[in-house]
Amino acid sequence: MLQASKSEATSPAVELAQMMFDAPGPCPYLVIRYAKFSGHLDLSFRKVGCQLIIVDCVLEEEPTFEGADKAGLELHRCRASRLELDWAHVRSDLRLVDVTVPLAGGGEPSVRVTATGTLVNGRVEPDRFLS
Repeated sequence: MLQASKSEATSPAVELAQMMFDAPGPCPYLVIRYAKFSGHLDLSFRKVGCQLIIVDCVLEEEPTFEGADKAGLELHRCRASRLELDWAHVRSDLRLVDVTVPLAGGGEPSVRVTATGTLVNGRVEPDRFLS
């Protein structure tokens, strides 16, 4: 397991993506806790061999996993403006727990979770989307 430490500073989202691809040897899990990421986390059409677990984090811009081939994806108590999973292949569980979605004007959610054509080979657990 590769785990990032608690940080007060904002890190570029590209650093999170780079951690997934620079893991020393096989990495079953990448756990990120208490981080705030700026910029666009774009894993579109990338193969990610480790399960990505993001806990108590803020993603200032939407993460995109469109067409990605992922071992697994979990977001726990995170805040993001949008989550795009269209045509992704998640080879294990997809868990979205206590994900905060801010509201746009008029009370409409500004966050969309899109998953058109997504294939999940494990459980799908969308639990408690908050605003």
